[in-house]
Amino acid sequence: MTNGKHEFTFDKLQKVVEKFTDRIRHAGRGNSQDFMPITVGTLMLKRIIDERTHYKRFLIQQLSKEGVTLDAFVEKNNTGKFKVDETALWSFRLDWSDVAQFPGNVEHASEGITYTDMDCIRKHGVGVDNHAYVPVDENGALITMKTGLVKFLANSFRNELFRQLFDVFNFTSLVGQRVSDTDRIVMDDACFDGILSELDPFDFSVHQEDRDIFADVYMELIGNYTGGGGKQSGEFFTPPSIVQNAVRFIRFDRELDNVKIGDPTAGVCTLPLKA
Repeated sequence: MTNGKHEFTFDKLQKVVEKFTDRIRHAGRGNSQDFMPITVGTLMLKRIIDERTHYKRFLIQQLSKEGVTLDAFVEKNNTGKFKVDETALWSFRLDWSDVAQFPGNVEHASEGITYTDMDCIRKHGVGVDNHAYVPVDENGALITMKTGLVKFLANSFRNELFRQLFDVFNFTSLVGQRVSDTDRIVMDDACFDGILSELDPFDFSVHQEDRDIFADVYMELIGNYTGGGGKQSGEFFTPPSIVQNAVRFIRFDRELDNVKIGDPTAGVCTLPLKA
């Protein structure tokens, strides 16, 4: 993947995952069962935000011809895949760079933090109502830590699929500030902060990727970091190369509008997706 960011490959994503597991192992308090939710949950949030950035760039190009401010458009058209809570409209314009650069212990956030998308907006001559944002949660309280911002973003989406995804992995309950020794926190703010910054140079969107490298890494995570639990319960994942060859033997009319393919042993649904 490229888009003003570093080229992104399976090998590079694999190295990112390894950094996650190393930090959890050496700087955190977690075990092998915690690798999956923190890693996949964070990577999926990054992917969603990068996808939204691509959508926002498309909007900026369209609005440059219509004379409508970006903020006004977002407020009136808070629908579709990237719909957020009304209290989170200020966060719609956040790119991952905003997350990575978000200062810990914000002292002057109430005065506003400049959006990183302003250069792109100026380039296309699109009007905006806000050059900066005040990071407040759904109750109007100031968000002062990067982990707090991540938790807010993960919970802000109204897309049911996104909500279910973050409910399943629930990674935001494992990161943040420890208040007591009984906390379930696996990674504290400083440790998690470093990972978020390391993700910034990469574009996780799927616009220029001809194969889903995230599915490949997910399967590898299942195999390596579930402590054998998945395999003990009968979970095994077919390598993508075998799936690619297997779908060649599935015979159906690919010109049909509606086709049903059953896979009773589906794990990450690689076979139906490839078919």
